[in-house]
Formats: sequence, structure tokens, C-alpha cells
Amino acid sequence: MPDEQWQIAKSIFQAAIDLPESERDTFVEQNSPNAILRDEVLRLIQQHQASGEFLASPLTSPVDPLETIRPDFGSPVGQMLGEFRILRRIGCGGMGTVYAAQQSSPDREVAVKLLHPAEVDSKHGLRRFQHESQALARLQHPGIAQIHASGIHDSGFGQQPWFAMELVDGVPLNQFARSGPLTFEQKLLLLIQICDAVQHAHDRGVIHRDLKPANILVQSRIAPELPSPKIVDFGVARVSSQDFQQTLLTATGEIVGTIAYMSPEQVSGDPARISGQSDVYSLGVIGFEFLSGVLPFDRKNLSLFDAIRSIELDEPKRLGDIIPEFRGDLQAIFAKAMEQDLDRRYINPREFADDIRRFLDRIPVVAQRPTVVYRARKYVARNRVLVGGVIAT
Repeated sequence: MPDEQWQIAKSIFQAAIDLPESERDTFVEQNSPNAILRDEVLRLIQQHQASGEFLASPLTSPVDPLETIRPDFGSPVGQMLGEFRILRRIGCGGMGTVYAAQQSSPDREVAVKLLHPAEVDSKHGLRRFQHESQALARLQHPGIAQIHASGIHDSGFGQQPWFAMELVDGVPLNQFARSGPLTFEQKLLLLIQICDAVQHAHDRGVIHRDLKPANILVQSRIAPELPSPKIVDFGVARVSSQDFQQTLLTATGEIVGTIAYMSPEQVSGDPARISGQSDVYSLGVIGFEFLSGVLPFDRKNLSLFDAIRSIELDEPKRLGDIIPEFRGDLQAIFAKAMEQDLDRRYINPREFADDIRRFLDRIPVVAQRPTVVYRARKYVARNRVLVGGVIAT
């Protein structure tokens, strides 16, 4: 499949997996321009579901126990990749497969991500894989899964790049939210940890661009009262520092990320508009959903085109309309994080986290409620045809 069609297929796939399973096939049918693309998207969805909602992240999930005993043809299970002995497959995504492996020195279990042979011949697939390993190597933070080593594996089907990283024993953020009662203060403290980890990446020139609950794993087995988040999957990250000017998927009009958590500038398809503030917007959506249990936008019945238009034009729900106790400063904080106007959005995750800390410390927050004039300007921007007609009369 040509790269251009492959990118369209992946965009449709990313939008589809945010929907309930019962709605995915209809969505794909309505949004696929041809049967080839439709079949490819459905294949990706099947693969996604078969891997336990796992997509290119080191998250433990059930697998066929036979594979740990009798490797399938071409499987690296039982083989050595550098100093790592492959134990079992733990997940599979569109780009590659992730295996649990045992490292010899130090003695520990890790995750090894191995690029699919077909992706080696794809310039986007290979670049994205190499890019993720390089991006992760720059980051050393307790809130980010760490990379340990990388190399090339000769599978008999050609050279397959791989890298070994920390095996995260956790669950996605949204699943963690449903696992037990958390106070809103505990949720806010967890969100601050996530913001701090993203800020660490930004300080080193790495913008994630696909922050979502599935890419934030929460570990709580060791200390349930002190859950620890880990950010994973930097496959579409953008490295913006001057000493490493390499941006992945930079073609104009190409969209990367997950629709439900995308900022307006991301859906524009213009890579020049994407900055650290794009991650701030995603963090705002994640935090809104974490606190309220719902997304700030209802786009599940929209076509991909209408969903993108909604992101660019519609304002999010107000947090206080979902939970009245959150009206006031907390509502203003999340509204500022999800501002469409970059001049009004928090500049970086640190500013967002600092305002949450102010709220928890019961001191004045930086977030300002939009004025009447500002709301009027936004209304005009969303309804230019209607307003123009009224003025003309």
C-alpha cells in the first residue's frame, strides 16, 4: 500500500478505536474512500482487539501460552537479541511487536520492541521506529519508560531493528480511574506527575504529540496509596531541539495523533503549528476525562471530517457543567489548558501543573475566565457566515 494511503488508513484507525466496538465498523465504512483502505483499517482494528487493546506500548497483556513454549515460524521467542533472551509476546501494534525479555546483566525483565519486517521497507515505519528509540534515549525521568539498548535482529526475513526498554507493570490511566475510588485531589496530584514528566520531555526538545490515557500507564501494586504514572509510546513524537532537528511525518496535510485528544493545530495538518502547547491541550483533555469520566467533546457520531472541524471550531464543555463542585478556579484551569487560542493556553505543562498546585494550596490561580468580549469574538469566528448576513441586513 502506498505511503499516502497507509497514512489515511492509520488516521481512520486511530479515530475508530476511540469509539465503542459496536460503532467501529460503521465508522470505518462511512469514512474509507475505497475498499482497499477499508479492509486495511478493519485489519488494524482486529489486530488491536486481539492484542487486548494494546498498541505499540510495553503493557502486559494475555497471549497464547503456546508461544512461550513453542515459537511460531519466524518468532524470536527463545532467541537472544543482544543480551536479551526473548520470553514471550506481550502485544502487537501496527508498527511492531513487543516481547517480554530477560536481560542477563543486570538481571531483570524488560520489554523489547521489534519492528515488523514489512515496516523495514517503509520509509515512514523505519524512520518512526528509529525516531522513537532516539527520542526515548534523550529522556531520563521516573515518569517516562526508559530505553536500555537497541540493535538489529536478522530474523531470516531481513534485518529488523529493535530496542529494549523498561517493562511497565501498570494499567492505562482510564482503566486505573475505574479500578477504585480516588478523591479529586488524588487525581490532580497524579495529573501533576504526568505534567512534570511531559515537561521533562519538552525541556529536552521532545514533544509527544499522542498523549492519551492508553499511553499513560499507572503502577500502583507496590504502593497503592502512591500511584506512579509512566508515559510510553513516543512513536510519533517530534524532536524540536536545534541539535537534533528531525521531525517525523512532516508532510503538509498529514495528521498524526489520536483524534479525541488532538489540539486544533494538530488537526490542521501543518507541522509548523505544532509545539509543546499541543501536548498541553492533550493533557487538558486527559485531565478533564480523568476527573469527570467523560470527554469534553461528544464526537462519537461525527465523521472524521466533522470531528476535525469540531476540534477547530467548537469550545469544550465546561468542567463545572459536568460536576458542579468543580465550577470556579478548577473549571478555569482546564478551560485554559484546552484553549483553542494559543495566546490564552498555558505555554507549557509546567504552567498547567503549577496552576493545579495553586488550586490545591488554595491560593489564586493564573487561569482567567474568558471575558464577554472574548466570548463574542469566538462566536463571530465560529459563525462568520451567519454574522456576516446579519450585518449585511
